[in-house]
Amino acid sequence: MRRLLLVVLSVALAGCGGPITPELYALVVDYFRPPASCYTDGMAPTGGLTTAPPALIQVQVWDGPDGTAILEVQSGTTNVDMGDAPNVSLGGVFKGTRGSNGWDFSTQRVNVNNAANTTITDTTGATFTFNRSNTFKGTATLTSSRACMGTLCQGTQPSCTISGINVTGTRLAVDYQKAP
Repeated sequence: MRRLLLVVLSVALAGCGGPITPELYALVVDYFRPPASCYTDGMAPTGGLTTAPPALIQVQVWDGPDGTAILEVQSGTTNVDMGDAPNVSLGGVFKGTRGSNGWDFSTQRVNVNNAANTTITDTTGATFTFNRSNTFKGTATLTSSRACMGTLCQGTQPSCTISGINVTGTRLAVDYQKAP
């Protein structure tokens, strides 16, 4: 009986192509500065700016149903300065679909704070677009905005979109070991 169960399990896995393992990628996001449009007064600061090295992010990608995929950031999570708009976190899980320029992996976060008859809503998002190949060039787009409703709201609320950020990457070789 036990032998029959092993044969059935082996045939089932062979028919499905065996266990599915994720693809592992190292992404390098080039450094950029928020443009003047990301500041409420329309002017980027002139002093104290530094140039940082590109950010390295390691991600796993799984294929999903109906031509979708999931990208999960494994290491290198970073908060991106968006000027006066809320910072964007490059971490967590991104949903992916096949697009005209490769795969588009997107995420959006909404944070709502209520205090003293005022509601502040921060909405941030990130999209990575790249071909899933051994080496590739792609792009990233970041969005960030703040909305305020209530008695303590003052002035213009910040909003920022930065597109065309260069992303390069490499598929890493991964050797998954089966447990005995």
